[in-house]
Amino acid sequence: MSLLSSATVLRLVDSMAILQSQACQLARARLASAASPIIRLLVQRDQAVSEVDLLHREVEVFRAQREGLPPHRRPDYRPEQRLAILQLRRLRGWSIQKTAKHFVLHRNTIRAWIRSAEGRRRSSLLAGALVWNRIDEVVCWAVHELRRLCPEPEFGSRSIARQVLRASIQISRSTVQRGLREPKPFGPRRPVRPAMTAPAGVIPQHLLTPERINRVWHLDLLSLQILWFRFSVAAILDGFSRRLLCLRAYRRTPRRRSQ
Repeated sequence: MSLLSSATVLRLVDSMAILQSQACQLARARLASAASPIIRLLVQRDQAVSEVDLLHREVEVFRAQREGLPPHRRPDYRPEQRLAILQLRRLRGWSIQKTAKHFVLHRNTIRAWIRSAEGRRRSSLLAGALVWNRIDEVVCWAVHELRRLCPEPEFGSRSIARQVLRASIQISRSTVQRGLREPKPFGPRRPVRPAMTAPAGVIPQHLLTPERINRVWHLDLLSLQILWFRFSVAAILDGFSRRLLCLRAYRRTPRRRSQ
């Protein structure tokens, strides 16, 4: 059994590390307020060296974790990250072998990126591929909403494309199918309006939002034209429960109370 596997030894090492760190921070804080500028400069240099050493230890931990993964399971670098790696290689003056070792890559991968930067290979390795047939987020959101409201057996992708075409938006069935495979974007957000408050000294009547049943009734009128006949439909709703209280159809627009 290893000595470091003991919980008591680990707690002792951790306590000693904390004590040493606090002692160093206290000494630096006292020397940072010294009158001599040389001493303050030495304290700043010591702080910078300690910070660089800690960052170096963090990078070593991440590099060791990446090296432990199989090559096919390692996360891939994005195009902007590949370009940043090539820039760091130029600034550091590293060779291809050292760059590949530092970022846990194969030498041929770095060579392919260099050829792409020189124009001898496809530029998508560093600039990313351009998507010419990308669906707009609003159109994609509308397609997902149509799929949610209409079940698939009765309303397929061809019907969705036909409905979107009626809104003067050019879209095909394959585009609808590709949009359904993508995650649903956020829908169009309505502007947040402040709540309506009554003026000072005025007792609110709660006409728009009544607080109890039969406090306020709302009248809705609807005009329908069937062939050459025109009808009017009147509905009375309760403002609180939204319950339908009365429904009447008129041959003409009602102008007075019916008996």
